[in-house]
Amino acid sequence: MPVFHVPDRGMLTYFQYGQEIGTILLVFAIVGLFLSIRGAFALLGVPCLFSLALLMLTFLNFQEGVAVARAGLQPDVLGSDSPGVMRDGLSTVRLQWGWIVLLVGSVFQVAASGIKTE
Repeated sequence: MPVFHVPDRGMLTYFQYGQEIGTILLVFAIVGLFLSIRGAFALLGVPCLFSLALLMLTFLNFQEGVAVARAGLQPDVLGSDSPGVMRDGLSTVRLQWGWIVLLVGSVFQVAASGIKTE
């Protein structure tokens, strides 16, 4: 599931972006599935909060990286016309549809953790 699009690298997933982050998110998803099957909905919020924290961390790192790259493209730093070309290339770096799937899954986990069991 693509999370980022970078012009010269194509679509990137969490496993390509940071192998350990993708693995950790996968472990949290498996723990969440196990807790759901066992009916331990009250505990389901724990892996969900860690997953949301990792999603937020990588989102903020992505935004910061793009901002730093844009700040480095000032005409006085690079000279001639190259900043315009680089700025155009940088504008094509985007978040992909995988973010929506991950966030919706996290919202469903939060909702499930509020389910009262008898």
